[in-house]
Amino acid sequence: GIVDAGPGCKAYDLGLATTPAMFMSTITPGFEYSGSIMLTASHLPYDRNGMKFFTPEGGLGKADIAEILEMAEGIDGSVDEASGGGGHKSAASFMPTYAGFLRDQIVSGGGAGEM
Repeated sequence: GIVDAGPGCKAYDLGLATTPAMFMSTITPGFEYSGSIMLTASHLPYDRNGMKFFTPEGGLGKADIAEILEMAEGIDGSVDEASGGGGHKSAASFMPTYAGFLRDQIVSGGGAGEM
């Protein structure tokens, strides 16, 4: 996995989170993750569930996913014993921060136009 890739690799578990929150975790000060991956299960048929990928530029498209799949085909899944993994995984409490952001947007009118 990510933390087995080598020293300096970090993974944060945000727990249950919404799709917009996963994107916002890439641009919110204090978090600003280089990317996020959401495991999904929704109202859609089972074969439409899976993973959603986000970067600070937004969600990944079909071409991006195809590139990831091509790269993944060349990975054998073993841990490089020489590097010893060395990554780090921890829980992160992002949802309270995101909920506060949403609350502030609602209270301030969120840039709403004239009604």
